[in-house]
Amino acid sequence: MKFSKTASFCLGAVLSLSACMEGSSSSSRQVAQLGFQEVAAMRLYQRGGHRSFYEGSLVPKTVSASVLFHQGSAASHDGIKGNAAYFRVAVDTSESDFQPRDRLPDGVLAGLSKPELVALYNDLMAEKTSGRVMELAKTAARQTICTTGTVQLDDRPIREAEPLTPSEQARVNTALGGNLDRILGMKKAEIERLGIGFLVNRKTRPVPKFHYKTHGYSGTTSAWLRMKCVF
Repeated sequence: MKFSKTASFCLGAVLSLSACMEGSSSSSRQVAQLGFQEVAAMRLYQRGGHRSFYEGSLVPKTVSASVLFHQGSAASHDGIKGNAAYFRVAVDTSESDFQPRDRLPDGVLAGLSKPELVALYNDLMAEKTSGRVMELAKTAARQTICTTGTVQLDDRPIREAEPLTPSEQARVNTALGGNLDRILGMKKAEIERLGIGFLVNRKTRPVPKFHYKTHGYSGTTSAWLRMKCVF
């Protein structure tokens, strides 16, 4: 692996940005006609939506789903390989912030009855690896990015660098003078000279196909599924 790729990988670990914040635009293609060639040509595909329901309270509860495809992003692992498109689906208990034109087709969430929404909401709150969460993710994929293919869980053995500790983040920020982009043009020797050599050859850990994560900016917890569409 060339060092420039290693530097990009390190920078991704430093920034630790949420996948749902990637990009700011969505494909305008007709979802019903989406096929392999159209997916392969995309740089960014996003689609999300939510449905709220009342359960004995004046405050509604919410279930949401979002499909994300960001080809070329090392942090997301999305892309096209062979006859498969790799992407992510998030299932959450917060409202989707996607624009109306970027929402999931109505049938994805409207097809769920109130009892089904309650059960799904409870699974999410308990952070269960449940069939309900899995099925909603597959339904969202089938009606958006995988209308002409077969939806499956991602079967690749992916590993990522372990997150930087708060003290390591502070050391990197100080060493780079607050300009994290500087690392992209640095050589290994220079990184080590600055005392942040721990960014190179970091320990790695496997990335699960189905996991929960809490968003620091909102405090909400989402189920994240790495998936693929085989055409």
